Amino acid sequence: MFNLGLDYDDTITRSPEFFRVLTGAVREAGGTSHLVSSRPDTKESRDNTMRGLDAYGIRIDKFGFFRHSLEEMADICPHQELDPDKKWLWQKIEYCAEHDINIFFDDNEKVIELFSEFLPNVMVFKACKFEINAA
Repeated sequence: MFNLGLDYDDTITRSPEFFRVLTGAVREAGGTSHLVSSRPDTKESRDNTMRGLDAYGIRIDKFGFFRHSLEEMADICPHQELDPDKKWLWQKIEYCAEHDINIFFDDNEKVIELFSEFLPNVMVFKACKFEINAA
C-alpha cells in the first residue's frame, strides 16, 4: 500500500493547491495520506488544523501530532546522541516508521536529515518557496 506523509506548517500551507491535488490522487490510487505535524496533540491544535485543511479542500486519512514536549523527548528519544531539536523531531520519524510512510514532504532540513539517516528508504521531498521573477 502507498502511504504519503505531509507536514502542515510551511509545507501544505506553502502550496495547498498542489497538496490538494496530490492527496486526491493518492486516495484515487488506493493509498492513504497522513498529516505528520509538530503541532501538539491537543483538541485546539487538531481543530485549528482541521479548519485549515477544510479551507484548502484537503482530505487527510490519518493524523500524527506530537505527543511529547521538547523536554520529554530529551529523555525518551531512543537516539540520545542527537541534538535536542532532532530528539524532539524524532516523533515524525517514529510515526512514519510505524505507519509505513513511503513518501514524505517537509520544509525542515533537520527532519530531512533524520529521514536520510534513519529511514533512508522513504523518498523525502523538501518543500520550499519557488518564485519566478520576470525581468
